[in-house]
Amino acid sequence: MKFMIGTDAEIMLKKRNKFVSAIPVLGKKGAKLPFGKLFYDNVLAEFTVKPAKNSKDFIKHIQRNLKAAERYFKKKGIEIYFVSSAHYPKKELGHPMAKVFGCSPDYNAYDVCVNKVSSSASKTNLRSAGAHVHFSNKVFADPYKVIEMIKMMDLILGVPSLIIDNTPEAKERRKLYGKAGAHRQKEEYPGGEYRTISNFWIKTPELINWVYCGTAKSLGEILKGNTVSKLGFNEKKIRKIIDTGNIKRAEALCKVIKTKLNYDVLNTGEMND
Repeated sequence: MKFMIGTDAEIMLKKRNKFVSAIPVLGKKGAKLPFGKLFYDNVLAEFTVKPAKNSKDFIKHIQRNLKAAERYFKKKGIEIYFVSSAHYPKKELGHPMAKVFGCSPDYNAYDVCVNKVSSSASKTNLRSAGAHVHFSNKVFADPYKVIEMIKMMDLILGVPSLIIDNTPEAKERRKLYGKAGAHRQKEEYPGGEYRTISNFWIKTPELINWVYCGTAKSLGEILKGNTVSKLGFNEKKIRKIIDTGNIKRAEALCKVIKTKLNYDVLNTGEMND
């Protein structure tokens, strides 16, 4: 099974233990990384990652970029901070770009409509960070296959992420972003961008591999002609579990997934493709 996988990952910055905006640090030009580019998005730092064909390269591309970004910011007396949401000081939100959420809207795979952000960036100091999963395969020339893939990723990555990424910051992020089915279709290639999970998974090789394997498993089911419903899962229940952050129901569903699909969605320790 051949597919490409990449990500655009957001990280927060701290100086003297206080959150700072990435806008004046990076400027309009940003910076080059070994496998992508570093730039600002709102007050966060964001980096692209060159698409990979396998887990080994996916891990390498992300980790090399992270290390290069850490060196870049360290020279400026700034630390990278891995957290999925934070409240920024008012003085860090004065730039016009700090008052804008998202370069373009994302969509809901269940209602097939634009997701509405619950608050304006100019009215809240809450900022959130994600690491969106980009995937590509020729099957996604059919846009409806992208929608079914996103739902499958909700089942295999979104639901267990509630358990793995169970922090107050992760819960607060869902006030702004991270609803079930959040995605974008891609015009540049046959594929999509899964936007539900936060940035927690870029921190370790094991978690990066977990995302790779979960994406591969999701694609494998799509290529078999399966959908979440065909596999016997209830779309409404999956959506509700993610949108409400219901840990107990997520744990129960993960056990059912393991039984039905013979796949442990909570296993973040294996390093095989």
